[in-house]
Amino acid sequence: MTCDLAEIVLAGESYLYRVGRAPDPWALPDWAHVQPDGTFGSRWDDPGSTYRVLYASSRRLGAYLESMAWARPDPAVDLDVRAVVDEDEADNFPTAGVIDRAWLDKRRLGRSRGNGTFAVGGHSATLSRLRGAMSGEMARFGIRDLDGAAIRSTAPRGFTQALSRLIYSCRRADDATPAYDGIQYLSKYGDDLECWALFEGRGELTDTESLVLDPKDPELVEAERLLRIVLEFS
Repeated sequence: MTCDLAEIVLAGESYLYRVGRAPDPWALPDWAHVQPDGTFGSRWDDPGSTYRVLYASSRRLGAYLESMAWARPDPAVDLDVRAVVDEDEADNFPTAGVIDRAWLDKRRLGRSRGNGTFAVGGHSATLSRLRGAMSGEMARFGIRDLDGAAIRSTAPRGFTQALSRLIYSCRRADDATPAYDGIQYLSKYGDDLECWALFEGRGELTDTESLVLDPKDPELVEAERLLRIVLEFS
């Protein structure tokens, strides 16, 4: 199908970052680990199990937040703490989540230059043009409208996964080649963080690197602060 969505082209002019498993953070997930629904549980995964998706950010901070947010302390715990200690002490009370060395030792920071054409997921033109095509899925998942909130919601993941498959199937009107190499979207952890979902077999990554996580990296330190977590590097 032809889609004519809002798009952005990457031509290797800047880096993309992701935190992935050592030794190669850019390796695609192993199909052996697929979940019963046919996906790996992430926002833009393929519900049809045809292609895999790599997730990256334009900033190291985004890559850190996206990969480590699972360790954030439960807000209910914070509320309980503030109920029993003075307000002045609450912010310094040790309720932070912890990521241990075993997890950190198995991860690397990937850096690469991205090349390809990406559909801009949250663009007004994209949302408008896909609204009709997604009407059946919207009804299925109880989505009242295809808007920015719908594509950023944590649940139901099945809806954004169906949207991913639709975008993956888009073809150019002139030569019927695949139209998009992935999806550009904003992180749910902040509008200042630009993220990328890269479709398997599409686009190109050049100058790929695998870097050991640096505890002194200012963007990693900032991620710890924002998430209220502690990284146990030693």
